Formats: sequence, structure tokens, C-alpha cells
Amino acid sequence: MNRYFYYNVTMTMMINLFLFVPRILIENRFHGAVMALIVGGAIGSLLAFLFTIAIRSFPGMGLPEIVRESMPAWIWKPLLLFFALYWFVSGTSIVNIISIMIVRFFNQNIKLTFLNIFFVLICIWAATRPTRTVLFGQEIAMVLCLPLLIFILAKAYSNNMMDWDAIRTVANYVGHPPSLIALSSASIVMIGYVNFCIFNRNFKQEGKIRYRWVLPIMGYLTLATTFFVPIGFHGTIGVGDYIHVWVATTDSLRMKYGFFDRVVYLFVLTYILLSFVYVSVVWHIAAELAKGCFSSKKPNLDKVETPALSWCICCIFGLLTILYQWAVKERMEAAYANYWIHIRFWSEIVLVCFLCYVARRKRKKVKA
Repeated sequence: MNRYFYYNVTMTMMINLFLFVPRILIENRFHGAVMALIVGGAIGSLLAFLFTIAIRSFPGMGLPEIVRESMPAWIWKPLLLFFALYWFVSGTSIVNIISIMIVRFFNQNIKLTFLNIFFVLICIWAATRPTRTVLFGQEIAMVLCLPLLIFILAKAYSNNMMDWDAIRTVANYVGHPPSLIALSSASIVMIGYVNFCIFNRNFKQEGKIRYRWVLPIMGYLTLATTFFVPIGFHGTIGVGDYIHVWVATTDSLRMKYGFFDRVVYLFVLTYILLSFVYVSVVWHIAAELAKGCFSSKKPNLDKVETPALSWCICCIFGLLTILYQWAVKERMEAAYANYWIHIRFWSEIVLVCFLCYVARRKRKKVKA
């Protein structure tokens, strides 16, 4: 259980380097982003601690089983549908961004819609695998991707182009109060722990997640890297000119004796693999939550055959993703991402508070 928990947390930390979080924080670099890193990291760490304490009270149970025991059907069914939509949306934007990146940096002659359909088909197949298979696939991807990303970040920190004076200049704005969007974006770094709302089914014995003191350290290191490294490369003003700031940052790096001269190719290829796995994980969780609304049967974790309902739900996810890519332009997507980040922040707090409440109530019943 221990390593799979940290795989989920680390995967989310890495995927946020590629998404909207760096752009939002950098837009607020003079208006409270530094304080948002401090407060947001603390909020994310606190929610992660509370979640791990609460979920221990429900060994072998996922969120559908927990809410079914704790609420009337007219409450828990809409709640599960809401969280299924929440996880689905977090994967949809990734598919669109990765498709745009491949067209922009590898081959501009590829039709974006066709590429999106190809990615969607892969993610549908992967998301319909059994939960244990999804966890194993995630582990393989982390073993492959994490060393490459550590290597890229090490090259960034050791590069002579890193302007530490620019970093110190922005760090001096630590006294400015953070905006809500910056605070929500900073707290997202720890969000990977909520995946155990479904993955907890595979761990039937009550076990303690060890080394939780590492979580704040990992979170703050990721936030500092996400925010300060692009500023060090592009300057306090120039960093605001980029949409995908980390792609531009890695394009500033070179490997003199490497197979790839430009580090950006290694970075994008690594994130393609990581994004496939991430989308497969979140769509799998969304499908399991949606299935919980329609079936009261206890899930059979040892079953190899994919239920027809999983195929139907994931195909709907894929169709909606293709329609989203067709209807929403890249500039509009950034605005929608802000709304999703706000919703995610409050939804995460509500979810953790709910789990803490039902866990405390269950412990009281056991003692009585």
C-alpha cells in the first residue's frame, strides 16, 4: 500500500509541471504567488494527512461503499456522479494538451482531431483494465519516467543560465497576500492521495501509511521547482510571455553528448507516457465511481473480464473528450481550467472532511 500511495502522489506532482499550475502561479508572481506556495503547500499536506488517517478506517472499501453505508441514496448517488465528473475532467484536459504539444513540437502536419482520437482510444482501453492492472501499469510508468525527470531538473538547477537574482527578486514578494486562484493552484500539488478513494479497495488489511513526513517536503520542493526554475531561466518579466512555460524552459537546455541535443524532446516524450498513465488512472477512477451509482454489488477485484458498463462509461468519456477538443480552443481552455481548479479545491476539502466525519463515527460505534 505504501509505495502505491506515493506513486499516486508523485505522479500528480510531476503532471502538474506540464499543466496550468505553473502558468497561474507565474501570472500571480508579483501578487501573492510566493505566499500561495507556502500556504497552499501546508493546506495540501494537511488534507493529505487527514485523508490517510480517515481512509485507514475503511480497509478494502472505496468511496462508493463508504457513502452507501453513510448516506441515503438521494444524496450519495449525485455525490458519486459529481466526483466521477470531477475525475473525468481532470483527464480530458491532459489529452487535449498532449495532442497540441505533439502537433506543435513534433509534426505540424498531423491532424489534431485524428491524433486526439488515437490517444482517446488508448486511454479507453487502459482505463477499462482491472484496478490492480492499472496500479501495476502506473508503477512501471513511474519507474521509467521519474529518473528522466530528475535528470532534467538536475540539468536545469545546474545550468549556467539560471539567474538566481531573478529568483530572489520574486521571492521578496513573499509578504503579498495570495489570491484564491493562486492558493487553489498551489494546493493541487498533493491531490494524488484522493485516488485512493478507489484504489483502497485493493488493500483489505488496515495498514498505516509510513513516512508521511516526506509529503510536505516533496510538495514544497515540487512547488518551488515549478515556480522558480522558469523565472530563473526567463527572468521576472520574460517568463510571463509563455503559455507552456516549462516546455520553453526545457527547450533552453542542451545535452552535449546525448541522443537528443534538445532536452525538450526528452521532456515531451516523458510526459506523453506519463500523461497516458495519468489519464488512464483518473478515467478508471471516474468509471468506478459512476458504476457505483448503478450497481450495489461488491466489486470483484480478481475478475479479468472487463464489465460492459465500464466500456460504456469510458467510451462516453472518450466521445466527450473529442467533442471538447473540437469545441474548446486553447485560449478558452485556460479559462475553464481556472474554474476547475476552484471547484477542485473546495471539493477536496469537502471530501476529506466527510471521510474524517464518517471515520470518526465508525470508530465511536466500534468502541461502543
